[in-house]
Amino acid sequence: MLPGVGVFGTGKLLEAVVPHLRSLGFRVVALWGQTLEDAGNVAGSLHIDYFTSRIDDVLLHKDVDLVLVLSPPSLQSQIAVKAMGIGKHVVCDRPAGLCQSELLKMVLAAQYYPSLLSVVGYGLRYLPAVRQLRQAVRDGYVGDVRLVEVRVTCGSLLEGAGYSWLCEPAMGGGLLSLIGSGVVDLVSHVIGQRARRVHGTLRTYTRQTRLIAGIRHVGSDDFCTFQMEMDGGALVTVSLNAHLSGLQQEVVVCGDWGHLTVRGADLLGFRAGQHETLHRAAPGEAAAPPLPEAGPQPALHAAGLLRLLAAVAHSFADGEPLTDAASFQDGQYVAAVLEAVRVSAATQAWTQVSLSQIW
Repeated sequence: MLPGVGVFGTGKLLEAVVPHLRSLGFRVVALWGQTLEDAGNVAGSLHIDYFTSRIDDVLLHKDVDLVLVLSPPSLQSQIAVKAMGIGKHVVCDRPAGLCQSELLKMVLAAQYYPSLLSVVGYGLRYLPAVRQLRQAVRDGYVGDVRLVEVRVTCGSLLEGAGYSWLCEPAMGGGLLSLIGSGVVDLVSHVIGQRARRVHGTLRTYTRQTRLIAGIRHVGSDDFCTFQMEMDGGALVTVSLNAHLSGLQQEVVVCGDWGHLTVRGADLLGFRAGQHETLHRAAPGEAAAPPLPEAGPQPALHAAGLLRLLAAVAHSFADGEPLTDAASFQDGQYVAAVLEAVRVSAATQAWTQVSLSQIW
């Protein structure tokens, strides 16, 4: 019997997540929304019996043993720490925009309750092409890693949305927080190196939209580029652009002997003068219907989250530890990198990545 799940959030992502949880054998027993009306509407459409706008009502629900946090970023740390304090397992969406102090609270809670599952939803780790990329790098396919290039293009993350936290970088909005956080985690996970200093540029070109006008303005970035010097000697270049249609993501890892490329959900290799396809995506592997191509959680990232949830289900069912998932400490590292990128963008200078200490 898999644990009952309490879900925090009412976004479009739930249209894929809730049916997926049920297909895995989870019981979705409670839903939280910022307003009772929002929670009721989503709970009705997804056939969830219990809904509320009170955080504690879900956490204290007798049938909730696993908490899935898909709420706005400003509430993620509060929910996660409270949940672990009363013995609930936690899977938390990317902690976009959270400062290190908030992540440290989550890290401390995870260390204090080591028997509880505490996972950050960096689902790109679980895409088959990314898993094979990491294994190929570890097996020495390219030799020593020298360069990594990541390019992500997508439509506006504000498409069809009114003014909300998505418009403010301090609240977790913007490409750097929503897409860049997953990219930073992916790179370190794949090559086994962490950033020691960064140099970045952030731009906001679309200040108003059809639904965000008048006195309202968008402050979150819709273009971002940054470099990371890694502690193992690699140089990483990342470009994020939300001014195109559809989602395109490419990760290239270059070494002394060749290079590997993840393009969408395919993995391609080049070594000894020969190109080869190491993984070809199965139909539907790169998508997560019925999600749109653009939004706060683009389809490729959502597909990874669904695979992460499948791994969580198997871990509970088999009684085995969850492997390859991002910990709260990984989340703190990503937050430190994003903080350094923002400082670099403001000062136009290379900036050290500094991890806050627990004591």
